Amino acid sequence: MLLAINEAEEHWPESCIVRMPHNNPGFDIEVRQPDGVIGYIEVKGTQAPKPRFFISAGELAFPLAHSDEYSIWIFHSMDLKTRTATFTAYDGAVEDARFKLQPIQFVGHPHTPALGTTVGPPQSYAAT
Repeated sequence: MLLAINEAEEHWPESCIVRMPHNNPGFDIEVRQPDGVIGYIEVKGTQAPKPRFFISAGELAFPLAHSDEYSIWIFHSMDLKTRTATFTAYDGAVEDARFKLQPIQFVGHPHTPALGTTVGPPQSYAAT
């Protein structure tokens, strides 16, 4: 994330660069420009030699609603020892026309929930 913050500060020296809390839905960095425009940057990193990333449904939805202000920054070929990477930036929505997107994770739940059994607390936590 430090590489991205540094890159944003260099790119927008007059703007306020704000790192969002971990797991902020939709973006990692907010760029508050002096003219009032706010930009949003999602940051992805990988040691893979080519830009590739994992992205959630929420991370896909946010740029659709804010495509004019949104960028995804991908740091690839990351070298953890030297703290360097190759940087690529893409402005606008993350969509099939621009990226090869493959769903690889599912959320599962039973069609008919079974009755559960209440358990716990473990013996080590039992009141004495």
